Amino acid sequence: MRSLLGACQRGSDLAFAPLVRRAAALLAPAVQTPPHFIYLLLTVEDKRFILHGGIDPLAAARAALHNLTGRGGLQGASTITQQLYNVTREEAGLRRSRTMPAKWRQGLWALGHQCRHSKREILAAYLDRVYWGRSYHGLDAAAHGYCGVTRPALSLAQSFFLVERLATPNLLRPRRIAALLRRRSIAPLFARRIGARAELLSLYDRHFAAGTRLRRELASPPTQQ
Repeated sequence: MRSLLGACQRGSDLAFAPLVRRAAALLAPAVQTPPHFIYLLLTVEDKRFILHGGIDPLAAARAALHNLTGRGGLQGASTITQQLYNVTREEAGLRRSRTMPAKWRQGLWALGHQCRHSKREILAAYLDRVYWGRSYHGLDAAAHGYCGVTRPALSLAQSFFLVERLATPNLLRPRRIAALLRRRSIAPLFARRIGARAELLSLYDRHFAAGTRLRRELASPPTQQ
């Protein structure tokens, strides 16, 4: 079962990569962000963002199977629209809840929000308001605070660093970082961009003193799924 889930994930990455590239090219100018940033964001957080109506049934089914196997901890399936719901609650001073009633409220909100707003509007609101760690709310603050640049100037390495921060903004997970960099929808980007991996390791060194740990993780054989 575990190997089957891993194969499904890898196949899904490759199958949807062309769609994600087209979505990134379409959405990037509207949010004044490089296409490679949007590509990485959608690949990692919500690869069917351009298709679904606020909830991604395929991601939900995969997460349910993953969680039933107890494989590597619990896995979520929230879309960017659902994550925006969490942001609005946090801005209102409300705690995030993982109960089933809370999940139903999140899903209904996402469906309704998707009906009232375009994909560009949802993505723009998400990027402007989501928490990136430390004291950074919104992509402009995160790009300047972590990387010292504006959002249109984000490099591939800087974009990966920021996208990876979203899952656990104030924690470092070297194994997850290595797994993301090995994904067949992401690895070719770094292979084609000379110096991108070195720049990325330098970022993790600067902010987490973790460049050496990441080098060891990347040099070790990937965990079998």
